[in-house]
Amino acid sequence: MVLGLDRFNSISNTQASHHGQTRITRMAYKEGPEYVPLLRKSFEMYEALERETQQKLYWQTGCVNIGEPLFSAARATADDQQLPHEVLTAQQANERFPGLQLPPHMPVLYEAAGGIVEPEKMIQAHVLRAWYHGAHVKTGETVLEWEALPDGGVAITTDYKTYHADKLVISSGAWMEQMVPELKGLTVPGRATVGWFQPSGPELFHHSRFPVFLLQDEEQGDPFYGFPEFGRFPGVKIGKFCVSEPPCDPDNVDREMAAADIEPLEQALRRHMPKAHGDVLNFAACMFTMTPDNHFVIDTHPRHPQVSLQSTT
Repeated sequence: MVLGLDRFNSISNTQASHHGQTRITRMAYKEGPEYVPLLRKSFEMYEALERETQQKLYWQTGCVNIGEPLFSAARATADDQQLPHEVLTAQQANERFPGLQLPPHMPVLYEAAGGIVEPEKMIQAHVLRAWYHGAHVKTGETVLEWEALPDGGVAITTDYKTYHADKLVISSGAWMEQMVPELKGLTVPGRATVGWFQPSGPELFHHSRFPVFLLQDEEQGDPFYGFPEFGRFPGVKIGKFCVSEPPCDPDNVDREMAAADIEPLEQALRRHMPKAHGDVLNFAACMFTMTPDNHFVIDTHPRHPQVSLQSTT
């Protein structure tokens, strides 16, 4: 039997890192070619889950990687893994996607396979399939501690009872350090923010005409990421690949919008997508959990091989 435990009362909730109705999916990963085997498998699993649940979860919009060094990193992965892609000049990108207004010096890598997945629906679909195959999922139950047992199994104690299992997967996101003290300082939670903006030319940014994007603005350091208009939240969505300093307390995250959250997003839109820069329609704060080298932990426990660690939720 498989048992899943979630401390929150809803499987799909706004307290962690998987809300906001859209996530980018892509193959030409700027973070490195070592991720591509996982990404290939992910795309296969999107299709399988859509077939099994008879609902659409992945929307192919294409993905543009704009500016340096983001462009070169994405291109290196695409070349290394022989991924289909196009290299565009700024003018070519502006003509293909009129919502863009890029300066001439910015190179663009376009990957047709990129697109949108709906995280809340994806999680719900996975849980429904798990239930169908006999798994149990309990919400509103907090894991207090776990222990590796001499017989090779594990004991997991919650605020309700103690469970025993052969294997354990810890995927607690911003709470990884609390669950696995050995990761102290290695899985650091930080506050990240996104905004939805009212475009003056909404027809330019519909998901049927405009791709998801990664944008390196040379004046602002860390790159941005964003989405065309899609789903129940109107507006163009944009966020920044950076997290708060110092690290945040995952149990007390500031979820209120401040000027410092919005100003970098507005600047990026004004400079590169001015017709997407309008009133702020919505705002959200979530948490990134990153390692010092800005990657993730996906591994077995260093002392307990029956325990798997996954810090990316």
